[in-house]
Amino acid sequence: MNPRMKFSFPRIKAGTIRLLLARFSSELRPHRGRLALSGLALLANSLVTLAQPWPVKMVFDRILMPDGSSSGGWSPSLILGVAAFSVLVLAGTKGLFSYVHNVQASIVGHHLVSEVRQRVFSHVQRLPLSYHDYRETGELMTRLTGDISLLQDLLVTVLVTLSSRIILIAGMLIVMFLLDPALGFIGLSLIPLFVLAAFRFTGRIKSSARKQREAYGNIVTSVQESLAGIAQVKGFAQEKSREKKIGRSSSRDVKANVKTAKLTANYTRTVELISALGTCAALWLGTQRVLAGSISAGDLLVFLAYLRGMHKPLLGVARETSRVSKAVIRGEKILELLDM
Repeated sequence: MNPRMKFSFPRIKAGTIRLLLARFSSELRPHRGRLALSGLALLANSLVTLAQPWPVKMVFDRILMPDGSSSGGWSPSLILGVAAFSVLVLAGTKGLFSYVHNVQASIVGHHLVSEVRQRVFSHVQRLPLSYHDYRETGELMTRLTGDISLLQDLLVTVLVTLSSRIILIAGMLIVMFLLDPALGFIGLSLIPLFVLAAFRFTGRIKSSARKQREAYGNIVTSVQESLAGIAQVKGFAQEKSREKKIGRSSSRDVKANVKTAKLTANYTRTVELISALGTCAALWLGTQRVLAGSISAGDLLVFLAYLRGMHKPLLGVARETSRVSKAVIRGEKILELLDM
């Protein structure tokens, strides 16, 4: 792999995101309230996620494997009932916060797409005829449709979703260290491995996504030109040559899509293996700590739940890498168009 590609991707991505946020701040500003509500809902969702393993800890430590600590006069049946009820309440609360976030983010995203598309279309109409004479209509159609739609993923995802995941991971690490510093170090040590995996794959995914966009743009252009000039195509019996041209573009598009899918799948697999490695280490050390009386069995269950919970948002980042990379590339194209 090209080292330059490997290490340049995060810097370019961050700069492009900052530029896009600055250029489209006028479209985002009216929706600050909804974005804030969506962010608060995700933050609350993260807090609920942190609380979810604790009812199980209570059952293990007070009923199944009591450690001698006071139960406050509660009977085992009462403790079990409270724990079971807590599980239901936490699940319902988490679902409510997820609903609020998804609805508000969707509203902001669709309004953003509509307003940016209107802005870009108005700009294109004001460009001189000399620009349109040498610009393929299919390419403009791609920028006004697919490019702007993916821009929604970038702006809304970066503003809300990714930041909430960082907060969730940080919260899990803090609680891990409070439960047991030695076990917390295992969770912390996984972060550099996840970062190295990101450096290893994201540059290649971005390059593949760029080729994918170019191939898709060629398909749109070829189809648009053929349909717009259908009389000429039929008059000169060019059907076969047009079909071959679109077929070649489709083949390149398929190859680019498959390559991107493979890279993303490999990224996901790597993240899962790293998480499994951390779980094995935590299970071995944690069992020793429980047998030594340093922590309770419930503490170990909470820690393992957090370790797997930390893996989920990181895995979500892995799955979204391809989509965000495409959005960055297409955002650059939109900025180029607006700068003309």
